[in-house]
Amino acid sequence: MARRISHLVWVLEEAENIVRDIIEIGTGKMTVDQVVEYQNRLAALNFYIGEYAAKAVSKTNFAYANKKFRYADKWSPMKEKLNALGKATDSDVKAALDVKLKDDTDKHIKDQAISDKLSAVWESNQQIINSLASAIKVKLGERATSGMN
Repeated sequence: MARRISHLVWVLEEAENIVRDIIEIGTGKMTVDQVVEYQNRLAALNFYIGEYAAKAVSKTNFAYANKKFRYADKWSPMKEKLNALGKATDSDVKAALDVKLKDDTDKHIKDQAISDKLSAVWESNQQIINSLASAIKVKLGERATSGMN
């Protein structure tokens, strides 16, 4: 687990460094080969980011389903317990279950945040990769019109 986390951190840092370089240098000042290199490196890193994002989404979905099942399993006993103290509304039961299942809820919220972040990074990198592809086409067109091969 720790090795996967350190790999993910490394991948995210490398991708961020590439994006930072692209922003600082600008594709207009790069050669076609440099743009292709950045595109290839970012695409390779984004493969791993996508893999981690998919795992995080799956984990979040499982945790959500598990929480729903635990709610369903505990709903009736909690309703009976609260009704013994007086008439309990569905809101009362939900509030009591939220307290009882707080750790699950907190974990789900953290997992969801990680999932959302990785998915957003992946999508942003895809947009940059597409932008680099456009820059490559422009540079190749410029090269062709200037007579360079």
